Amino acid sequence: MVTMQDGVNIQGLRELYNEYDLAKGFFDYISTRSRNSWETSVDRLQHLLGSRGLECSRSDLVWLLKQLDQLNVGTFIVGRHGQRSRFQWDTAMISVGKAAAGEDVEVEGLNEDDANLSEDDEEVALRDGYLRHTFKLRPNVEITLDLPSDFSSSEANRLAGYVRTLPFEDA
Repeated sequence: MVTMQDGVNIQGLRELYNEYDLAKGFFDYISTRSRNSWETSVDRLQHLLGSRGLECSRSDLVWLLKQLDQLNVGTFIVGRHGQRSRFQWDTAMISVGKAAAGEDVEVEGLNEDDANLSEDDEEVALRDGYLRHTFKLRPNVEITLDLPSDFSSSEANRLAGYVRTLPFEDA
């Protein structure tokens, strides 16, 4: 069994996976992503995991990301002066998730294509200046919107106003 791979503590990742439900849910999520990311904010991660039914506190996520820092998969950065607390990946997050789950994979470094990726794969670059945004409305309902990459807050307000005009029945 490999315990270290290019400085990454594989055994430590597997112990986190096996000992903590939060870590297991996190690793299961990142292992199923379609694309790697170079940075993950604590706030966005809390939202993503919560939308998948894994409720967790901000402090629990900070603890987990600090553990990942110690296991040499990236660097946890405390938010200061208006910056968000975040984790910068030195490795490909998908391979980290798979290795933590016990799969026999090589934990890869980030490649050039990963360097410009957004925080999560809910925003996928499209042709002609659009971004695809996926929103999980319910456990089995996802909504996808293709919006201009320069989508403004006033346009967001207009779109929200439109959604509020749609007919529906209060439950």
